[in-house]
Formats: sequence, C-alpha cells, structure tokens
Amino acid sequence: MQSNFRWPRFANFFAKVLDLAPGGEWTPKACVPRFFVALIIAYQDEESNLRDFLLHMHPFLQAQNIHYRIYVIEQTLKKRFNTGALLNVGFIEARKDALYPCFIFHDINVLPKNLNNIYACSEAPRHILTMITADDGPKLTDEKSYVGAISLLSSHFELINGFSNEFYKWGSSDKDFYHRILNAGLQPLRFNHNTSSYYSLPHKLPQRNPNADDFHQIEGKAFHRGLNTMNYTVISHSDESLFTRIIVDL
Repeated sequence: MQSNFRWPRFANFFAKVLDLAPGGEWTPKACVPRFFVALIIAYQDEESNLRDFLLHMHPFLQAQNIHYRIYVIEQTLKKRFNTGALLNVGFIEARKDALYPCFIFHDINVLPKNLNNIYACSEAPRHILTMITADDGPKLTDEKSYVGAISLLSSHFELINGFSNEFYKWGSSDKDFYHRILNAGLQPLRFNHNTSSYYSLPHKLPQRNPNADDFHQIEGKAFHRGLNTMNYTVISHSDESLFTRIIVDL
C-alpha cells in the first residue's frame, strides 16, 4: 500500500507561503530565470524523508531563482524496487508536461548544504554530490559512482539511453550510469566538496547488490537497456501541493 502522505494541511499551507503552483512548480517573479529544471525522485514508502526533503528543497531552489518542478515517482509494491527504471519513468513522464532542458535525479535522503551548489545543468553531466555527512562524519563520494544527485541536459540523458532498468537493490545502477557517460564520449564533471557537500537524513540502509563492484557485469549492460526498453503502467498522476506524484507499476 502506497504512502497516503498524512500531512496535507501543513503541505497546503507551506505551498501557499512559498507561492507554489500545483504539482510543486515554482518560477521567480522578480527576474527571468536562466534555468528550467525537472527534479526527479524515485520513491517507495519513505514518507518522513520525503517530507524533510521537500521542506528543505523548495526554499533552497527558490533562493537560487530557478524555475523548477519536483516529480516523485512512486513504485507499487508488486515488484522489487528499481531506482533506475523509476528515474527513467520520471524523465519520460516529465517530458510530457514540458520540454525541460535540464534534469536533476536525486536521492530522497540527502540535502545540499551550500547555496552555491547551483541546481542547474552544465555542458557536461555533473555529479552534484561529492561529500556526504552522516553519523560517522563527512566522506567523499566515489568519483566512479554517480550516487545521490546528478544533473544533466535532457539531450545527454537521451544520448546515454538513461539509466539501466536491469539493476535491483543498491550499488550497481550508480556505477553503470558513470560508465554510460564515458561510453557516450562525455566528460563527467564534479565541483569541489566545499560547494557540493550534503547532509544525510536517517534512513534504512538498502540491500546492496552483491555484484555491485563487478565491472564486467556493469559494462555488459551499458546502453543496451534503458529508456529504449521501458515498459510500465501509470496507475495515477496527480498534482499535489508540493510535488507531482506519479504512481507506476513496473
């Protein structure tokens, strides 16, 4: 059973204060925004983290004067959670709403610290999150694993055929995505960790794919399956006060 988001009154009040359009969309009125961004989240039964994420990210993005909309792609419980496939669905469905030039794919349990970490796209795919602070202190993220938060142009996402939809559990799709970028002839980009530092929200550690470090397994799946092989059913599509909610069956 999917989360029913049991805080609608506060969410509606918060959306009114922030002057959000239905579906969690906002555009600055005092200037012409340089960036138009779709922020995509893969979701399954993490309501407290979703609430904390939205309460942090809306003011953060508005302080950067970015035109944005937040999409939460929620998987039914019929099958194992597949992050890559859900993020692909988010790209496909968001493009039906608008021709977003820039996409950001984001974990629900990490929050950016620095407003200089601009949530927009560069000429190259960018790993936005380079350092993460949790209970055990700050740690640099792996340069060869695009975990946490990623920004790239929609044209680049199509070029690399999106995320693999082959991987379940945790640890493989992030590494596969890095190799897709390289195989497409693109140069990955990372900012320094002072700019790209994040907090980690408390969360259950997902099950790790035991073959996550098997490069040969990852390399063999590059490009062949992704956006071009997506098969899913949209159960519902609704404009919530703080986000666009799309429930899918994979």
